[in-house]
Amino acid sequence: MIYFGLWQDAVPLRKIRMRFRRHAVGMGLLIGLVGLAAGLLLDFKSADWAAWVQAVGSIAAILVAIEVTSLQHEKALQAKRDDEATGIESRSQLLFSIAAEATSAVGQQQVDGITTQDWLESDAERSDRISVSDRRVKALRAAVHELQLGQLRAKEIVVLIEARDIIDRIAEHILSLQGPNPFTRPLLVRRAEELHGLALRLQVLASCVRDGLA
Repeated sequence: MIYFGLWQDAVPLRKIRMRFRRHAVGMGLLIGLVGLAAGLLLDFKSADWAAWVQAVGSIAAILVAIEVTSLQHEKALQAKRDDEATGIESRSQLLFSIAAEATSAVGQQQVDGITTQDWLESDAERSDRISVSDRRVKALRAAVHELQLGQLRAKEIVVLIEARDIIDRIAEHILSLQGPNPFTRPLLVRRAEELHGLALRLQVLASCVRDGLA
């Protein structure tokens, strides 16, 4: 039983199931034919036939047990992958939210990427919106920094460490937008675009995890 468990971990379960289904029927027919031939050649009596049928039935039960165990194990692994992928997607949405808030702070909209709009608001309107964005980004930034990176996949950790650095810079830049600062605005746009790209990378990773490719 221990050996079978190690074998399951070593060989992808999908391949195990494909091999099993490909050969199980053939193996069953072969065993049955061998038993039939042996019975005819050796002139089995009723007791011998009963013993042979019992042996074949035992082998069939073992094969069925192996298949059931494989199905249960694969189902559990898939559920685990789905949960993990859902978590990665939620962190991806967190990065998207921060990127959107940053673009909103500089008077932009996100449509198929990040596109620029004219700076048309009054100083009071701009100040109010930047203040709201500042609070939102700080709250989202705190959520990102509270993530326990040690419990995540290596590829996700790389993305989130880079995202933390970008988010810290975004938080620093947003309040400086309350005054006329032609240098901060394009820089903040660039940071939001970088964060948007990292969020997309997380989405790809989540898809790979769900499909068992990562």
